[in-house]
Amino acid sequence: MLFKIYSSSAGSGKTYTLTREYLKLALQGDQPHYFKYILAITFTNDAANEMKARIVNALQGFAQPDTLDDKARKGSDQLLFGIAEELGVAPEKLRTRAQKVFVKIIYNYSDFAVSTIDRFVNKITTAFTQELDIPYNYDVDLDTDKLLETAIDRVLAKVGRETKENLSNILVDWAEKKAEEGKNWAQIAPELADFSKDLMNERSYNYLNQLKKLTVDDFQIIKEELFNYKKNLKSQIVTIAEQGLSLMQAQGVGVNDFFQKAKGVGGYFQKLAQGKDLEKPANSYVMQALNNNKWYSGKAQPGIDAIAPSLAQDIAHLRNLKSIYLLVSLITPHIYKMALIHEVESELEELKIENNSIHISDTNKKIAEIISNEPVPFIYERVGEKYNHILIDEFQDTSVLQWQNLLPLVENNLAEHNFNLIVGDAKQAIYRWRGGEMEQLVHLYKNNIGALLQPSLMQENTFNLLRDRYATLHQNHLAAQLKHNYRSTREVIEFNNSFFRDLVDMYRHEFPLLDQIYDEDFEQAIPEQNTKTGGHVEIQFVNKDTYHTDTLEYILVTISTALNQGFAKKDIAVLTRSNGSGQEIAVFLKSKGFPVISQTSLLLASDDKVHFIIAFLKLIKNPHDRLLRSEVLYLFYRVIKRITPDDMINNVIKSLITKPIAEFFEHIQGEGYDISQGMLQQLGVYELVEKLIEVFGLFEHQNRLEYLFRFLDLVIEFNLQKNTTLTDFLEYWEDKKDVVSVNTPKDQDAITITTIHKSKGLEYSVVILPFAEWEYTPKRNSTMWINLPREEFTFKHSSNYLSTSIVQVSSKLAETLVADQYHDEIEKTFIENVNLLYVAFTRAVDRLYIFTRLENFASKKPPKRVSTLMHQYLLNRQFWEEGNATYPIEMGEPKAQGEATEEDEDKYFYIDELISTDIHKRVKNTAKWKRSLVEKGTEQPAEETPEQV
Repeated sequence: MLFKIYSSSAGSGKTYTLTREYLKLALQGDQPHYFKYILAITFTNDAANEMKARIVNALQGFAQPDTLDDKARKGSDQLLFGIAEELGVAPEKLRTRAQKVFVKIIYNYSDFAVSTIDRFVNKITTAFTQELDIPYNYDVDLDTDKLLETAIDRVLAKVGRETKENLSNILVDWAEKKAEEGKNWAQIAPELADFSKDLMNERSYNYLNQLKKLTVDDFQIIKEELFNYKKNLKSQIVTIAEQGLSLMQAQGVGVNDFFQKAKGVGGYFQKLAQGKDLEKPANSYVMQALNNNKWYSGKAQPGIDAIAPSLAQDIAHLRNLKSIYLLVSLITPHIYKMALIHEVESELEELKIENNSIHISDTNKKIAEIISNEPVPFIYERVGEKYNHILIDEFQDTSVLQWQNLLPLVENNLAEHNFNLIVGDAKQAIYRWRGGEMEQLVHLYKNNIGALLQPSLMQENTFNLLRDRYATLHQNHLAAQLKHNYRSTREVIEFNNSFFRDLVDMYRHEFPLLDQIYDEDFEQAIPEQNTKTGGHVEIQFVNKDTYHTDTLEYILVTISTALNQGFAKKDIAVLTRSNGSGQEIAVFLKSKGFPVISQTSLLLASDDKVHFIIAFLKLIKNPHDRLLRSEVLYLFYRVIKRITPDDMINNVIKSLITKPIAEFFEHIQGEGYDISQGMLQQLGVYELVEKLIEVFGLFEHQNRLEYLFRFLDLVIEFNLQKNTTLTDFLEYWEDKKDVVSVNTPKDQDAITITTIHKSKGLEYSVVILPFAEWEYTPKRNSTMWINLPREEFTFKHSSNYLSTSIVQVSSKLAETLVADQYHDEIEKTFIENVNLLYVAFTRAVDRLYIFTRLENFASKKPPKRVSTLMHQYLLNRQFWEEGNATYPIEMGEPKAQGEATEEDEDKYFYIDELISTDIHKRVKNTAKWKRSLVEKGTEQPAEETPEQV
């Protein structure tokens, strides 16, 4: 078969497999230039660079085996002989081919098509500016917030214009509505901006396309009809309830005659007749009457028996009307924003034309618009290359649009009998918020093509095209698995298998998609050869009253234990759910003397040399600013002179900030640095930065030079823009300083602190997962898009059909006509949070420590948090003991150590320094827990010292 889909697991060698498949294609014939016809797609620059390096290194190793050491030679030969056998080619002949391909790639590197999907799409976009209605020589705009802010200001500026009467009415009505509700009407702009971000989100693409068919004028009519619809529904509900009460009265039946009296059927009708509880579902007492014929308690009630059939019909009718009423109530708060989305988008398009730019989110959408209407998409014919083979990595993170834009290429290749490949792991799908759709991989792998077609969200011609393209894939389908975990120890693998197996068993009926992702084949297999053992897994429940402080202490003790048992600082990673938690931990560990690599520490703004340059640039712009002078002088001594300012230097700084700027520069010249204000003011931004680096010898500072190089790259990027003054650059820096960072430095002996999202694809000997208590339900005030039923939302006095709407995610949706869509959102949110745990747990090679919060798990409704999942696992495995907070699931072994240095012996004794009641309790509980396992027969007794326990 020609369309191969690998469903992989963590640590199973996805990149190795892709490299192998690439090499097989590149070396299959005596055409050294054939690599030009292979396109390998990944999702990050780092992943693309890694794959390129692997391919080139493998080719070089095949061609020049004598350059490799014994271990590398063995691995290279194993790969070579395997490919030679599959291709039916002699190994020596394959070496000759590899030499030729290696040389061709080196001298034609631009044809080496291993790329991120964004870079490939941008390449297509550049070739088709006219067809895609994109400005020639466009810039790519990444600043979503600034673009939306400007567009919304321009929309609001139209209020009061004669030609924009309906727009003005919508905005005025919205402001009045907010005032009636006691809310701040001035929040319209930020609320509209937050909503309009969906214009940049591929997940909302099909829904917004439906809304774009309606103008502001259409929405003005729909808004009025929607509010009238709500009033009419209320009137119908009240009328039916009143009729029910009349029936009761005619039979001499009172509210207290029903089961549970006022809480039952009688009270239900009474409240609805008063216009109350319109958005509340019928309670269990009413449902018992309806479903179990339980209308009253005790002796027979002939009056109730006589009217029960009629009341049952009324209840069923009322429930239906109330479900529609509730749905309308959930839609109406958002109708104003939806009415304005067309205007916002129009302003965005005008802004892009004025700025000769497109937003980064536009490219896939614009390509999709053409592809969806072209049987043979001409858009690919002018790219300049013909790719016979498409290899896609991390497919679970692919958005629907991205995949549908690549699908014609894949289909065309299959029609010409060329091999194509997809590799992914739905268990590691954690980018749903960015458009990734995990079920795409699930359905493709299982060859369930029908589930990938959604006619309700597509035009008929688009649906037919997709159906035909998927038919080609269906005929060429071959599913395969990558199951062996070559990363982790046996103990870590077994824990992960058992944890997620138990979790699926508990939730498979509630969340069917979970059962498809974690199916019978999900478990990681342990390699038969070279199996690593000695792994450690531990779950620690932390007192919620002192949760943060205790968790930080546990992190510190765990790191110290790992260091004292032979692991290096660079072997240890602390993974967090959010950047905020990571920053808190980084600050804490730094205060204890540990070197750390964190997201904050990787920001350019965190580097002292960059800080000094920026401060100096600001001073050049505002030479009379005393605070800036003080900052520059302080940094000059601390960063350039490497002196911590003492009282004498501080006095010099104080005196210079009040003197003429000329004396400021004379002082620096007197310190041996040839610099003057006049010289600097004549230079452009890039030349200015270069001059400061040269004069102050910043490249002579051997540490953290990558920050300086990345800063120079940023200045070059800025210089490509239209406005390149110093003022413009400083504004540009303010926008970028919190996001621009360097890649993680190689071989730096420091503890890594990063988010679970950024850790994907990486591995660490010791993984610490603190604060593992986040909710697995949608966040408060989060929203979702829904498709609306045509019958209920086509209005009498207009031909307009409100086909879709955004609503706040609420359990109330479970009582409406879109209950299935609500449950789908809950399911996908749950699975994404389970996948976060999977990604975090599977980063560990040797040791995994999980710190979570001790909750009231015995309550009837335990919290919907991952801490509850931990508790359920321990309970299911019969490990849970009330009063015990520490659960070492697997007991690890110290790492084989080299000879300790004096520095090592002096530095890491935090365990002794931080002994507290909690830590003593932890050791005692561990010993107690181990004894209980022995008594239960679940673990063999072992002779262990207290230190080992």
